[in-house]
Amino acid sequence: MSKQVKLYFIFFALSLTGIAWLLFEQMTPHAAGTSLCLFKLATGIPCPSCGTTSSLILVLRGEFANAFLVNPLGYVAGLALVVFPLWLLRDLLMKEISFFKAYTSAEQLLRKKVIFIPGILIILFNWYWSIVKMI
Repeated sequence: MSKQVKLYFIFFALSLTGIAWLLFEQMTPHAAGTSLCLFKLATGIPCPSCGTTSSLILVLRGEFANAFLVNPLGYVAGLALVVFPLWLLRDLLMKEISFFKAYTSAEQLLRKKVIFIPGILIILFNWYWSIVKMI
């Protein structure tokens, strides 16, 4: 199996899993404050991505400001859950590899400190924000 096929399979599977998880979470009532995050369960503090599912559910309900306050990464995840499967399907139908090319370009770009360090700082700030909201 080529690297391209593996990458497409992984991203398609992750996208479907993410969509299924989002639908499951939206339709399943659970107690407020419950978490499946292993990091949060072990340490008592949220991980940088804690609240992403809640944020996405709020976006689907039209509560855009609240979604941003819960976790801004919800917008990034939501965009990825819409764009990636459509892009993969387009490549499949058009017999192109534009997603693979974009992925390898992004991978090279992220290896540069000019992009990597600000990206890490954004994630750390988001993590700080998640912890501060708890207090």
